[in-house]
Amino acid sequence: MATKLFLLLAICVLPVLVNANNKAFQIVGSVYCDACRAGFETSKCSYIHGIVIKLIIFHHQLCFFLQSLSHIIAFLGLFILFSGARVEIKCFDRSTLKLKYSIGAETDETGTYTIVVEDDHGDQICYATLVSSPIPSCSIVDPRRNKATAILTHSNGAISNLHYTNAMGFLQDTVADGCQELLLKLLQDDE
Repeated sequence: MATKLFLLLAICVLPVLVNANNKAFQIVGSVYCDACRAGFETSKCSYIHGIVIKLIIFHHQLCFFLQSLSHIIAFLGLFILFSGARVEIKCFDRSTLKLKYSIGAETDETGTYTIVVEDDHGDQICYATLVSSPIPSCSIVDPRRNKATAILTHSNGAISNLHYTNAMGFLQDTVADGCQELLLKLLQDDE
């Protein structure tokens, strides 16, 4: 009898305790500019990232530096941040499809976004979606790569709180030079 009670306790109570102690979800993904308008990532794609213009006064001279965030070292000065691509996580009720949760972020210096979500969204359908691009010539949302599924529940057997989404993309206004040759080469390699 005691063994059955212990087994019942282990099956019913321990999963609840484990889920109660879980940390926030960390959703990571990337956003690119599709220079070939191919609908997928190619070697001509570039990742859309935020940058910093740093104004430094050094020996009474004003110097302008355009640097990525990762190269900023401890200098005193004025920093002006240019935003990256804007992304949102949206969760919808599975039966009514009404929006239940939304949180946004921007891409960093590598074209990667990280969004921290505190709550388990159990039976909701959640997506990372594109909102905007800081590049005027690459601001058309690719309808084939405009959202990615985001898993925001511990009820699916996933152990890690770090989840990666598929890359999402914007289309460049005009096709870049060399794209036709690149796509022909990719098609030939596929055969």
